[in-house]
This record gives sequence, structure tokens and C-alpha cells, in this order.
Amino acid sequence: MITTMMYAALMVAAQGAGETGTGDSLGARQLVEQDIHCSVTGQYIGAYGRNYSLTIDGPKEKKWQYRFAVTPPLAAQQPCQMKGTYEFIDDLVVFSGHWEVNDKDGPEIRFALNYGKILGRVYFNTFLPVSDTTLRYHRRWFKRENGSWSPTEELTLSLARIDEKELVEECPPPVTTEEIRQTKQTAIPGRHEGPCYRPLLMEGEHITWDRYGQIQHEKFQKIVHISKLAGKPGRITWATNGPSPNLKFVYVLDPRWNLDGLEYLENNTVGFLRGFYPSIADEGAWER
Repeated sequence: MITTMMYAALMVAAQGAGETGTGDSLGARQLVEQDIHCSVTGQYIGAYGRNYSLTIDGPKEKKWQYRFAVTPPLAAQQPCQMKGTYEFIDDLVVFSGHWEVNDKDGPEIRFALNYGKILGRVYFNTFLPVSDTTLRYHRRWFKRENGSWSPTEELTLSLARIDEKELVEECPPPVTTEEIRQTKQTAIPGRHEGPCYRPLLMEGEHITWDRYGQIQHEKFQKIVHISKLAGKPGRITWATNGPSPNLKFVYVLDPRWNLDGLEYLENNTVGFLRGFYPSIADEGAWER
């Protein structure tokens, strides 16, 4: 079975502000009015506290800022501050700006994420419905040379939309307290111990640009496992080995599912907020 990240003995507080409205009949959409403004903060209270925030202005002032810090400092999680402006290109939001180093502008950054609204909240870098039958993920990477930005890679991936019952009702029954008492073991082979998963075909296209601007198109197909707990978003794990897109922090958000616990995504130790996280600006398209 697929295991999930567990947050034991954690005290987490998160709050969001500045968003109103809902999506269309699909519940998630590319925003026709192109209003993606949001202000979200998170705080983890523990031996090493985390504070993180995402602020996106709009629709007139197209500025953004993301911050993440650990107190006291932790070598494995360095503080992160980035800010800049954004623009819309096709179904992507292109974020440009700088890393902040000692409150000064540091190295330049640029990355493009897909976006949409779920339950009135904007989310980025995730699988979202684009039709009654399809969920789609879209992202683009850039490099800066000779004073200008040019694309280097682009991923467009699709999954079929399926009924949530196919994810949560086909699980083996969970181990009961009585069974644990009788067998004196907490793990029983073949019994449900985590989220249920459903194998699905993920397919799409990987586009690359070489140093001369020549474009190469490569089709992508791979079986993935989609798992989900009640009220939570879908998670993706690879069903087979081999080269795979980097989807570590990419979720599946289908508004037809029960997503009552969606805000739990903002309660974490890695600074994840609405699709943003500390390494989003410098991670590659493929798993390392």
C-alpha cells in the first residue's frame, strides 16, 4: 500500500485571506478575469519553527512574494525569500523576479505554472480539470542568457477524471482494534493501512529547446498510482521505475471529489502554500 506523510505531535496554524468567489461548474478553471490574488501564511510550532507566506497582488498590481524561514536555523532547510512580478501567457502564470539575499536582490528567477480556483481559492502547479473527462498539469522552465530569458523545457500531462468512489471504496478493509488485540500485530498482509490507490495512465508531452532554439517534442506515457484520503487531494506515485517528471509537490485537485480538508495542504513543515515551496524556482523538470 502507499504510505502517506504523517505529522505526529505537531502544532500547526495556517490562515488565508483576500480571496472570494468560486469557480464555474467544474469548480476549477483558468481565471477569465485573470485575478489570482491571494495572501496566505503558515506557521509550524515545534523544536524548529517554520514561518512561510505567499502574497500575490492583483489584478492590477501584478506583484508576488514568497518567504520561508526556520527558527532556529536548520542546515537541511535554508531560509528562502523571492519576489517579483507576473504575467499571463496562455494557460500559465509566468513568475519573474529575484531571490532576496540579505534584503537585497539576488539571482534572477523565472518559472511558469498552471493555475485555477478550487472552492474559491487559487492553486498553482497542480492537476486541474480542463473538461468533463480530463485533468491537466502544465509547467514551463526558463534560462537567462545574454540578458534575456528563453524557455528550456515544458511539460503538459493529463489524467482521466474518475469518480472518487473508485479511489476510496475499493480498498481492502482497514485493520480493526479487535484484530490488533487478537493477532498482537498492527500490520496484516492484504489489509488497508494507508490511502487507497488506483492505477491510471498519465500521458502528455515533454518539449525541450536546445541552445540554438530548436524545439524537440517527446510523447510521455506512464502508469501512475493515484491515492486519496477522504476530504484530501489526490497524491501521485509512480507505478513503475524509469525516468519520471518531478511531481513531488504536485497534487490532483478535482472539485467533484470531497475536498473539505483541502486546507491541510497549508499545514506542513516544508513551506508548501498553494503550489509554491522553497525550491520551486530552481528545480528541474525531471526527478534526480
